[in-house]
Amino acid sequence: ISGATHSPSSFSFLSHFQAIEYTVHLIRFLAVTACLYQMKCWIIITIVPCTFLFQLNHALVVPQQTTRKRTFFGSSNLFDTTNGAIETKTDEEIRKGSRQERINHANNKRPVKNQAEYGKALELPGTYVRCGSCKAHFALAPDDLGVKGKGRRLECSLCGNRWFQSKDRVNALRDGMELVPFPQSDMDRIELNKKEGKDPGFLGDVKLYVGNVAFECTEEQLYKEFSNVGSVGDVALAFDNATGRPKGFAFIVMRTKEDAENACKLLNEADVAGRNIKVHYANY
Repeated sequence: ISGATHSPSSFSFLSHFQAIEYTVHLIRFLAVTACLYQMKCWIIITIVPCTFLFQLNHALVVPQQTTRKRTFFGSSNLFDTTNGAIETKTDEEIRKGSRQERINHANNKRPVKNQAEYGKALELPGTYVRCGSCKAHFALAPDDLGVKGKGRRLECSLCGNRWFQSKDRVNALRDGMELVPFPQSDMDRIELNKKEGKDPGFLGDVKLYVGNVAFECTEEQLYKEFSNVGSVGDVALAFDNATGRPKGFAFIVMRTKEDAENACKLLNEADVAGRNIKVHYANY
């Protein structure tokens, strides 16, 4: 995401075992109801269906959906630009370094400690920082900001934004959240924004509402479908906050009005993941 987005993992109302449980409850309900009807125990007949419905509702409960944070990890995409951040090197060491290392040294920049190893040699931290310009997230632990001092001055390699990151302002993952790799589509969008002179965090001009979305449909599937008719800035599936179940609709941001018009004309009533989706302009 540029911020947070919800997991598009597959979903079904009943698993195989839940379907069996549902059938057993139904058989019990019909059998008991038939017996009680013969006995004309109307009060008990009223209680039994309520008990059955409670058990069925319990069987349908789905674990809380995981919220994914699209985050950079396992690569050096965040630089430490604090004065004195670069260790003293001899002219020979500087000359033997790569071209990018020489440029970084000249600009007093170096990759932030441990970032390139997260998700590889090092386990992902439960914390991250966020660029205020392009809204990209970076896996980072407070200790990566140095032992001394309150923090470090950082630079985002995507948009070039610089900011001071204090240790006490590092964001912690809340329950139900996880770090996932930053998608190439978002990196391409930020790079395109820079070339066009737009704000790095720009998503698009028009937001579309997409209804009748299959519960099994993912954000990646929607992105692929809409990318075939225009440039997509962002895709966000809607989930119920209480149960984590998909609500069956999504919001998609198209970069231009022309892209949005094409999406409405070509994808409205199109079959996506087994359902004919509804596409029209979102109500602001």
